[in-house]
Amino acid sequence: MSLRLKDGTVSPRRIRSLLAAVLATLLAGAVLSAPPRAEAGVYWGSGGFVGAANLDGSVFVDGVPYRAANVPEIGNICGLAVSNGYLYWADNSRGTIGRMELPRSQYGFADLISETVSIDEAFVSGLVNPCGVAVDGGHIYWTSSESRTIGRANLDGSNPDRTFISGVSRPCGVAVDGGHIYWGDFTGGSIGRANLNGEGIDETFIEGGAGPCGIAVDGGHIYWSNWDGSTIGRAGIDGSSPDNDFITGLSNPCGVAVDGSHVYWTNWNARDPVGRANLDGSGVVKSLVTTEFYLASCGVAVDSKVFQPLPPPPSYPIFLTKLKRDLKRGIAYVSVKVPIAGVGGSVTVVSKGLRWELLGPPATDGGYFVYQLKVWPGKGKAAKKIRTALARKGKASVVLSVSYQETGKRPSLATRPLTIIRRGVHPQAGR
Repeated sequence: MSLRLKDGTVSPRRIRSLLAAVLATLLAGAVLSAPPRAEAGVYWGSGGFVGAANLDGSVFVDGVPYRAANVPEIGNICGLAVSNGYLYWADNSRGTIGRMELPRSQYGFADLISETVSIDEAFVSGLVNPCGVAVDGGHIYWTSSESRTIGRANLDGSNPDRTFISGVSRPCGVAVDGGHIYWGDFTGGSIGRANLNGEGIDETFIEGGAGPCGIAVDGGHIYWSNWDGSTIGRAGIDGSSPDNDFITGLSNPCGVAVDGSHVYWTNWNARDPVGRANLDGSGVVKSLVTTEFYLASCGVAVDSKVFQPLPPPPSYPIFLTKLKRDLKRGIAYVSVKVPIAGVGGSVTVVSKGLRWELLGPPATDGGYFVYQLKVWPGKGKAAKKIRTALARKGKASVVLSVSYQETGKRPSLATRPLTIIRRGVHPQAGR
């Protein structure tokens, strides 16, 4: 997303072709000026809100998936998970697991013209203070600290088993891998583990934590957030070499997530809801995302989604009107009307092969400024074709395309066919 003149004529088809090429050029310039793509996106929960941003902290999106509008039925998010195009959360105050379809839009919220987004704030209901949610290939898991249980349901929310694992001590946060379920024991300071079928429970699989609430696993390690110790802990996937001070100096972390290169956490008592570090604990960034709108954050998830900044709004539309010609010199004069509300922008001729000049300050006509534009054949290959047509026939048909761009906005474009005429030219002149 070049104009070829033959015998000084241009067809409507070529007009459309040139217009498409000009628009593509303008859009390509906008893409080239955009910031570099981040590697993925991070989500976090805070109260009844979900925030999101790229992993470099750019393109903060408030209120996924509707930007400024949040789902009114969300009470208090305490745990997030992202899987297969869906975002899941545990609602501690309403006793539910919610689920929303992530929008396809690159801007982080739904394009309601071209897509619909399903959302169910009570995807699984009837729970007791759930805090923590995890998803694998077949099930959704959650912890309920007050009922001392770990629950499970099918991916479509059916067949919920609210007491899939029962009798555990204050579970807070849950993670799952190919062989086990893991959870934090908030009061006991330990990490528990069980088989995927709920058997083989070991409540003290890893000990020595300080209010663990937030669990994540990768192929080699288990990570947990120590609320009371303000640290992130780590151990081998088999529970070996536990280190409760793997990352220190945090602000009551509540939630942890991991991807192929970093570990992430949410800060409860800070205006920087998300931090991250390298998988070996180095390169700590305590303020990956900073915003005063997200206090008491608990729950973090990472996805491959990359958010793009919203494109700037378009400049005011312009109009090409009156046409005059200097028949002796092959010059055309065109009036360019710009709405007065759009004053301050720049007028540019983007057609190839033409030189141009704005003649003096604009006049006013009702609600418009009127610029006088002088246009004539320029230099180069495209201009040579125009000059050749003028020499042979005394006229050349071109497409005049003019852009208008206000500061911080996308350019608007006006296009019209234009015949440049030059009288009294010798048939061989201009070659």
